[in-house]
Amino acid sequence: MLDTIKIKFMLGEETGEYSQTLAKEVITNVLNRVTYCDKIVSKNLPNGEFVIETRFSYPRFFDWTNAYLIKTKEECMKVHKKFIGEIWSEVGLMQDIRSNEKIELGEWIKNNIRIKLTRVDVPFTYIMGDTESFKSYQTVYKVLGEVFKIKNKKCVPKEIKGDGEIQTIVLSNTANPNDYNSKLTIYNQAQKFKDYYKEKFPPLVKLMNESYPDLEQRIRMEVSKRVNRKEFTLEEFENFDIFTEYVRPYAKYILDNIFDDNVLEMVKEQQIALLKEKLTAERKKNNFSYENFIFYNHNLIYDWDILRQAIMETSSNENSGYQGTSTAKKILVKLGQDKDVIYFGVFKKIADMKKMISKYCKGGK
Repeated sequence: MLDTIKIKFMLGEETGEYSQTLAKEVITNVLNRVTYCDKIVSKNLPNGEFVIETRFSYPRFFDWTNAYLIKTKEECMKVHKKFIGEIWSEVGLMQDIRSNEKIELGEWIKNNIRIKLTRVDVPFTYIMGDTESFKSYQTVYKVLGEVFKIKNKKCVPKEIKGDGEIQTIVLSNTANPNDYNSKLTIYNQAQKFKDYYKEKFPPLVKLMNESYPDLEQRIRMEVSKRVNRKEFTLEEFENFDIFTEYVRPYAKYILDNIFDDNVLEMVKEQQIALLKEKLTAERKKNNFSYENFIFYNHNLIYDWDILRQAIMETSSNENSGYQGTSTAKKILVKLGQDKDVIYFGVFKKIADMKKMISKYCKGGK
């Protein structure tokens, strides 16, 4: 579950004090040495306080990439304990300072350095069937995006494509995803790794697929939130149960924002009404055919049951309705095969995803 966090080491206002200078070196050395920290930035805040920022990855503690799935609080606690241990080890390894100075440095770090947690990313991983692809779930993403928009009025869903296919969907509580307080990102993890490592280290892509056979079947639903909470001492951070603190609330955030049953039903009714309106208008034309209608309106067809109901409710009688649905179903089956898009059982897929997320609200692992 836990993926990455952003933290700041707060070292107080710059004084030029010897112990503070050494403490900067200790923290910087540790962050540059451990494989699970990157994007390290040192700077002075407007209030004059010196901080060192970093992105901190739980999966990369256990493996080279974020393909490893964190599943328990014990794993997170192990990372914290080892990380704080690295800081104290670095103090002991400091060269050119006497033993009494190392003791003074340790005391200064213990009494002065604080860790501020500023962002927490928690991904939930849904495993698709062996014959399914991230692309084939685009109807699912459309439904979930509509639900999120209804729940978050300012949201403008952002789609990011790669090789002409949707690879990432960003759902933010603000119109500009970069200004979010909370956001949900649905993405193709396997493709993300391919794009990142194909030039930097191509053999790693093959190694990841061998190590994680389900990688190509993963749909990641990652909640990211900016955090503003009391700063930690090093000891407090070492014993901080971040898994328990954030996994369950983040799971509830997903359930509330994209798996709300009442809003899902509202989206379904809206799409039925929209297709009914278009069917009624198209039938007035002399050259109406279901093949043309489905071809030109496939982006509005989220699920076969929605189209079937729209056809039945706009047909002149029951017999013509059954004939129409029989014809339309054959066309939609072929379209789904040609485009590699799921049009049948979409809401069942959504129910399966919801079930997977729900277990984390019940304390399941």
